[in-house]
Amino acid sequence: MIRSWKWKILVIVLVGGGIIGITVSTIEYIQQSVIVLLGGSETQQQSEISTNSNLSEDVLALKSIVEKYAKINGIPDEVPFILAIMMVESGGKGLDPMQSSESAGLAPNAFTSPEQSIKQGVAYYKSCLESAQNLNVTDKKAVIQSYNYGAGFLYWLSKNNKSYSFEAGAEFACQQAGGKKVVYTNPIASSRGNWRYAYGNMFYADLVYQYIENTESNRSEGGSSSYILPVDNPVVSSPFGWRGSPLTGGSEFHRGLDFANAAGSSIKAIASGTVIRSEYHYSWGNHIVIQHDDGKVSLYAHQSVLIAKAGQKVKQGEVIGKIGSTGDSTGPHLHLEIAKSTDLSRGNLIDPKGVLGIQ
Repeated sequence: MIRSWKWKILVIVLVGGGIIGITVSTIEYIQQSVIVLLGGSETQQQSEISTNSNLSEDVLALKSIVEKYAKINGIPDEVPFILAIMMVESGGKGLDPMQSSESAGLAPNAFTSPEQSIKQGVAYYKSCLESAQNLNVTDKKAVIQSYNYGAGFLYWLSKNNKSYSFEAGAEFACQQAGGKKVVYTNPIASSRGNWRYAYGNMFYADLVYQYIENTESNRSEGGSSSYILPVDNPVVSSPFGWRGSPLTGGSEFHRGLDFANAAGSSIKAIASGTVIRSEYHYSWGNHIVIQHDDGKVSLYAHQSVLIAKAGQKVKQGEVIGKIGSTGDSTGPHLHLEIAKSTDLSRGNLIDPKGVLGIQ
């Protein structure tokens, strides 16, 4: 959360419900830029009933402290979003799990206890909510992104009459970074070329939403009888979600469902569609991506042989490849991912069990 810019800000002072002065001044902020209003303490951000998924044990251990300060700040319904932010910032580890010391004008990781970090992080998040409300920015993802960019991002959206989108966030970062790009190999960036602008993280809101369920912008998908299993005699060897990595032994998020099967066994399309990718990837190995008629996308990784080609239309049940162990793999299996669209970032993934009707 490092940011340093100069912004022109309207400072509006309200006393007894009336505006008594408006001053335009140029100020330099190291941590955040906000429109300051002296008045009500409650935040009226859009209401969403939200829950979390795939939080680490370290984050869950700090949930009660987050709830405490969310209640103090009058934003108890925001707890799932704050926990998701913590998951992205630190995974709940260290003395500054919210990475909020800089927003308090301190050096990075200056706090000496997680509670100090959470207290400041919740207060800073509330300031982002208030700025969004004051600027009539209603998209929650814009608020989440501003935790990373600073509330000046909200001012920029409002000034330019823009709604939040990934493209808007990238445009803002491009302007702040002077167009400079850096390599970014997080899986969430793979579908966009594994880079980001050298300012904040333009993928931040999507990273956070990987840990949010039941919101207007990220509802879970139900099963559908229109999909079939991709292999015969299926044996699920690794589920979707957090697991111990078979390669490193550490904790990792498993993006799909693994089916153990003999090398050379057939892989079938789970539904009809168009092959949009048939190629090698350093992690997925030989893989195929199919876009289906309902907009969903399925990915079949670690193949030994790619049969279907990019641009080819395939029918449900058609053999598209053979099981192998290419890429990051410890043995022959099919790694299947399903996404809501061609965006293969983690926040857009769906647990294949639900789609395939596996209990």
